[in-house]
Amino acid sequence: MTSADLRSLCAWEPTPLADLGAGQLVAVRVSLPIPEAVLQQLHPAECELVHQRMGADARRWACFVGGRLALRVALRRAAASADALTSPILRLDDGAPGLPGGVAGSISHKRGRAVAVASPHDNVRLGIDLEYIEYVTEEFAARVLTCEEMADVQSLPRDDFSAAVTEIFAVKEAAYKALSVAQRSSLDFSDLRVEGAPFAPARLVRGSFIQIANIPPIKVEIRRNERWVLVVASY
Repeated sequence: MTSADLRSLCAWEPTPLADLGAGQLVAVRVSLPIPEAVLQQLHPAECELVHQRMGADARRWACFVGGRLALRVALRRAAASADALTSPILRLDDGAPGLPGGVAGSISHKRGRAVAVASPHDNVRLGIDLEYIEYVTEEFAARVLTCEEMADVQSLPRDDFSAAVTEIFAVKEAAYKALSVAQRSSLDFSDLRVEGAPFAPARLVRGSFIQIANIPPIKVEIRRNERWVLVVASY
């Protein structure tokens, strides 16, 4: 992933980023106002929901629209069934996308970008998180990192420290999203332990995994440049 991958996206044009082993990765840049032609690409139930809620937080619902466009393109590229492609993707109580049966997927958005990953199979669980790298306080780091993770990063230069904490946070967020509601109901960040030193400062696409008690290791793929961290988790 280069800076241009996310900075140079055209507004409201979903762009494939990668064909991952776990699923198809697609991104889109959102903007306001939302063109009517974009809204017409949504399922009628999605469009109705946006019209009902748009006044409350226009930027948030623009990201909702962008996430649905990206996820549907990801499903299409993953060769999902016709039923999956024509079903509405609404919003569950926890904010996750309400996916049709038989598929897996996840959505994230940050700073006017929405990203989605999708698989045509429901025997895999997926989670995605997108974060922008900016100054991170030690108080935030202490809430996100385990003692062992903090020991690994606390001696880094300030910019590398912020990038490392942001990356670990994104890894844990993506892994958390991949879990079922029942699995994540009693978890917090201290229960998720990152293995494989994903926070090396090199700009690489690389793999790692998350260890959680009583749950199989969750594989994560990390893409990072000088400003963005994008993580896909699967198991």
